[in-house]
Amino acid sequence: MGFAQIAQLTHEMEDVFELLRQRNEGLPREAIDTVLACLDALSGAVDSIESDGAESLDPAPLVERLHGLVRARAAEDELDRAAAAAFQSSSPRPPPASACCTSSPSSTTGC
Repeated sequence: MGFAQIAQLTHEMEDVFELLRQRNEGLPREAIDTVLACLDALSGAVDSIESDGAESLDPAPLVERLHGLVRARAAEDELDRAAAAAFQSSSPRPPPASACCTSSPSSTTGC
């Protein structure tokens, strides 16, 4: 049977679904539109297989849209990491444990 085009598209969809599942915020409209376009294409490919036995699907445009979603997510993640790093470097650091501990047994510093 093979159906390499269907397999290629569905594997790319799986990767995007995993990334979307990990998101904390809602899905962007572009992601929903892309997934629906993929499902329409897969439905058409199955209809083609049923009618003439041949897979009729060009996954390249949809795969590119899926990759665009992944690239956009990677860019968002990079911005989030950069913002977190900038925040951490600007916030005051607690003193090292050795600076707050004393050798006095009556010390209440909690070290």
